[in-house]
This record gives sequence, structure tokens and C-alpha cells, in this order.
Amino acid sequence: GGVVLRVVTVLEEPFVMVSENVLGKPKKYQGFSIDVLDALSNYLGFNYEIYVAPDHKYGSPQEDGTWNGLVGELVFKRADIGISALTITPDRENVVDFTTRYMDYSVGVLLRRGTSIQSLQDLSKQTDIPYGTVLDSAVYQHVRMKGLNPFERDSMYSQMWRMINRSNGSENNVLESQAGIQKVKYGNYAFVWDAAVLEYVAINDPDCSFYTVGNTVADRGYGIALQHGSPYRDVFSQRILELQQSGDMDILKHKWWPKNGQCDL
Repeated sequence: GGVVLRVVTVLEEPFVMVSENVLGKPKKYQGFSIDVLDALSNYLGFNYEIYVAPDHKYGSPQEDGTWNGLVGELVFKRADIGISALTITPDRENVVDFTTRYMDYSVGVLLRRGTSIQSLQDLSKQTDIPYGTVLDSAVYQHVRMKGLNPFERDSMYSQMWRMINRSNGSENNVLESQAGIQKVKYGNYAFVWDAAVLEYVAINDPDCSFYTVGNTVADRGYGIALQHGSPYRDVFSQRILELQQSGDMDILKHKWWPKNGQCDL
């Protein structure tokens, strides 16, 4: 018995990953966001079933004003909860509700070892190594917004936008993060994405071929998204704050981002 919530997700290591797939059985998921979800479900007493957003996107507004991706699933009320490496943005907050942030978010860059780039600034000042992000993602919109903002004092973003916007964005961007990671590994490319995701990738790469640089400013957070007006938001937020205060959230973090991973960064 009890309440069963429908959870929509996007696969993004180590936030949400498929743990095992037994033929004919529903997929099982694991990861940092799943651990947070389990901490909520165990404490609050609900069950859940998970499915992946049909287009594998987090979601952005379309020409006609509708939303696609994970966010769209909540807007169209096909899901009760959206969880993954989903950042809280003003755009998204207009159409769905978010819990309080359960982890800070910052932008990072994935590079092949042997490159001399040590910061986002360094990256923006050079053009020998092309770089990009996931087309239409929150990172893409963030760089575009800052890059085109006449009041932005830091020229870094306008330089970055020039590179990312080459050939209308088709030249240096990818359709999903996994493709960006592969491009760095096997080509001349740097991938701009969530620092937390990239750190996990670098720590766990079998060949230890990566390093990451970050932008230390955590200007956003990861949150759990809910339908607009959802009755679950306050109890979820309350529980997240308790997990943070008790130190349990840090324990979950260290499980997925261990201090000494396979590769020494």
C-alpha cells in the first residue's frame, strides 16, 4: 500500500545511473540523486517508480512555449517528481516547483591531461582547443545569457559564447554529455559541463586520461523538481535540510566523490 510517486529522470553519472538490467524486469537505478530520493522515501514513507525522460533531455522551452525533457513531463503532469543533475534556474522555476538545493552546482571543464589550461579564464583566452557544451542545456543558456549581456563585466563569457556559438552552435556542442566526454578523450576538445559530473568522470576513468578545472563560484544548486503547486515540496525541503544539518548528506557525497579515487587528480 501507500503512495507511489512517478519519478522522471535523466541519466547522468554519478547522479543517476542504471545499476543492473535483468531481462524482463524493470530497470534498477543507483547514484547520488537516487540515494537522496531513498532518504526521502524511507523517512516520509512513499514508494516510487522511475522512468527516463523520453527525449533524454532536462528540458528547455520550445518555440511554441511548451517544455520538452524532464521538465515537460512535470508540466504535463505525467510525473510527480523530477530528479537528476537538475539545476534550479529562473526559467524552470516559472513552470515547476523546486525543493531547496541538495547540493551546490558550479561549471567545470573536462580536459585531456597534458593541456596547460588551468581555469575557465585560460580556456576562454585560447582558440587552439575548441570547446563546447550540450546544445540548449542550462550551461549553454547560461553562457549565452552572460555572453550577450552588455552589462557583464567579465569578457570571459563573450569569448566563450563566440566559440560555443560557431556555426550556430552546431560545430562545438554535443547532444548529450556522454558524447562530450568521448570527444575530449579521443579528440582535440574541451567539454564545459557540471563540475560535479566531470570530477566523477575524471576520478573514475580507467586510463586516468582526464583532469578538470572548475569555476569556484557555486552560483546555483541542484534541486528536486515537482509539479507546480505540489503538496510534497515543503516536506521534501525540510528533510533535505535535516540531512544537511546531520551530516548525512556529506556522507552520501563522499560515497560518490571519494577523496582518493582511482585517478589522482
